Amino acid sequence: SISRGVVKLLCRGMQKKAREIFSHASAITANGPDVVKWGLTYGGRAQTENDQDFPMSYSPPELSQTELQEAEQFWANQMVNFPSDAVIIAYTGMIGQTIDLEPIWKAARDLEDLPKVQFVFAGGGDALEESKIRGAQYGNVHFTGWLDSAKIHVLLQKSHIGLVPYRSRANFEIGVTNKPVEYLAHGLPILTSLQRGPLVDMIRENGCGWTYKNDVPNDLSIQIERIVKTRECSQMIRPAKALFESKFHPDSVYAGWLNLIEKVISDSRS
Repeated sequence: SISRGVVKLLCRGMQKKAREIFSHASAITANGPDVVKWGLTYGGRAQTENDQDFPMSYSPPELSQTELQEAEQFWANQMVNFPSDAVIIAYTGMIGQTIDLEPIWKAARDLEDLPKVQFVFAGGGDALEESKIRGAQYGNVHFTGWLDSAKIHVLLQKSHIGLVPYRSRANFEIGVTNKPVEYLAHGLPILTSLQRGPLVDMIRENGCGWTYKNDVPNDLSIQIERIVKTRECSQMIRPAKALFESKFHPDSVYAGWLNLIEKVISDSRS
């Protein structure tokens, strides 16, 4: 189309600049190996030992006793009507075009006869108000809006599954975003719509998560019903925490970053 041609023309200068930057960079880093390879291809150069991928990391917030008490009371009020044995499936993040909520609505309807399953969405975004209206149709779907770190921390402590309902897009498939890492830090197994990529490989290899298909009717509800009946969540707490400790703990991630920075500086001086 004409508009697409105009956009390409306007971006040509920036693309040239980006290629120059990647071509002459002392190191290319990203949150996944495939993203590093993309940068190398864009820059037209071979990989060196300085071109490395580093995962996202997560450090629990430092909270005062007052903040924790306020957050606990907030969730006590929010969950007052939840069943005592509720299985909480939590999502924390942007409520917008990057996530696909259609399977959630279908699962919420299918699982209404299984009241212990409760979906909790904490976050803001351009689709929040529309989603709140749609979710109000179901007694097992709850949108809280944006929350501070204390309330997010307590929510994940009370939850049983971390939801990653992304649309099938390359930027989600070739790297690991921060939200799954935050879930793993709290010992939550991951339920994701992604079908490939490093996140999917890790949760399968370490036994701490499941996948579902956005385009297959009832797939999410069938998965959740099976998970609840087999009580797999409790079996996956330890593997989830172990994966975080081995792959995403800030001590190892930041040490890798520091080693790379020191090496790049040393190389530039020599």
